Amino acid sequence: MKTFSLNVLAGTCMLLCMAACSNNQDSPDGPTVEPGPEFDYEITDAFFTGHYYDSFEDEGTANYYVVLTDKEVDSEGYLQPDSYGFFLDIYAAYNEGTHAVPVGEYAFETDVNPSHTPGTFSSFSQLRTTDETGNMNAFVNFTDGKIVVTAEGENYKFDVTLTDETGKRYHVAYTGPATIDPAETPGGGDEVPDIYIKQDYTDLEFTAMGYTYAGVNSGVHNLDIMLVDSPIDPVTGEVKNYPCNMLTASIFTYVDQDGQISAGEYVVENTVLSKADKTMEGGALVGESLPIGSYLIHAEADDSASWTYGLVTGGTITVSGTKDDFTLDVNLVINDQYKLTGQYKGTFSVDLPTLSTLTGNAVANLGEYADGTCYGSYFEGEEHDIYDWTITIQSDYITDALSLDIYAPIGEFADGLPSGTYSVNDSGDAFTCVPGYLDGKNPAGCWYSQYANYDVAGSGPAVGGTIEVVNKGYDEYELKLNLVDDLGYTITGEWSGEINFQDYSNIKF
Repeated sequence: MKTFSLNVLAGTCMLLCMAACSNNQDSPDGPTVEPGPEFDYEITDAFFTGHYYDSFEDEGTANYYVVLTDKEVDSEGYLQPDSYGFFLDIYAAYNEGTHAVPVGEYAFETDVNPSHTPGTFSSFSQLRTTDETGNMNAFVNFTDGKIVVTAEGENYKFDVTLTDETGKRYHVAYTGPATIDPAETPGGGDEVPDIYIKQDYTDLEFTAMGYTYAGVNSGVHNLDIMLVDSPIDPVTGEVKNYPCNMLTASIFTYVDQDGQISAGEYVVENTVLSKADKTMEGGALVGESLPIGSYLIHAEADDSASWTYGLVTGGTITVSGTKDDFTLDVNLVINDQYKLTGQYKGTFSVDLPTLSTLTGNAVANLGEYADGTCYGSYFEGEEHDIYDWTITIQSDYITDALSLDIYAPIGEFADGLPSGTYSVNDSGDAFTCVPGYLDGKNPAGCWYSQYANYDVAGSGPAVGGTIEVVNKGYDEYELKLNLVDDLGYTITGEWSGEINFQDYSNIKF
């Protein structure tokens, strides 16, 4: 299925890039970007743009939205082509008349909804990059970090360290003016616009459905599903009729090889996200007009000034049917008290990114050495009714390599991996193998790699097929492969030998 893009929503995403004020460096050559020994990416002389929001004064908190970039933003406040922008959502104790980030240390807050606690910066903070044409091409979330702000007279110094979801580390430094004029900040210093939805929206008939792919973690895919109760132009992707309602649902789901997402009830999470199958991220508003997570936009016209927002704070969506006869039922709560109900019926499937680099069917030439681990029944934070066994066969970087993640019936470690035929699927049942996927940038699940001249000549995730296991006793096994990668190529072969399993069955992971 081809996805459509709601171009009318692009304006909200770009609001983050608009600068209300820009206190730039005086260097005639622009900022310098140097790789650091401790960091994957470092900006030692960043440009500063700041926004101040007084939305939380009644809580005794001020909200500063600071953007540190490797290139000066353009005249309209947007990132330049081939640019990095670190968007930092900072909270400090409210101090009337002060519109510079107070001196101090700010800790990263992992909750999906900011607590507005002074001395924190929220998980809404992101790294955003642009391609050579100036279009956004990456949105990177963080899992940890620290911001240290110091000042000497009119000059402020920001020292920022961040870690993203893949483990990459970043360092950003800025020295210079950092006072923000609230008169130049959209809405700054004025009463917050009345932009929240304050009524029920029930029995909506969504006529168009699409998605954007937001990544994968431990085999669970993150999709931002978009539903609209208006026809969509098939060429431009733009909404045809106004007024209309546009729902974005940020869901976590398994996706099978036919592109079908998990059937069942998806439950909204408003605290720290588990990112588990059939869960849904709650919504929040950054600044005064940028919704993220799951939210409803009611648009009176093709003009964002007419929009009001309903942030998803509870409820469920329910998925049923097949990709050719698909139903999605909406039963959500917005803004903590109003009902949002509706339905989409039609077709829907997901085109997963292709990971395999194999160029044809492969017969595995596996080396002699193999090791493995038995993780027992407690993994991924929960206890299961299966044992999780992993196997790695890789000898010399000349012969091929194979990694397997196998679910077997619970038993005694001393008895070894049970004999049987294990099917590659994501059911999580006994006698199955976890399909291959990328965990960040690291291969996980069942994965095969070809080697030539001590280098990888091609690799691919096993997403279907079977593995036959014969446990011969005394740590001796026979394996028979009949696997399929995500391009449809087969991976066949046989292997026999000793597998040196480590016993972690009594350890909780």
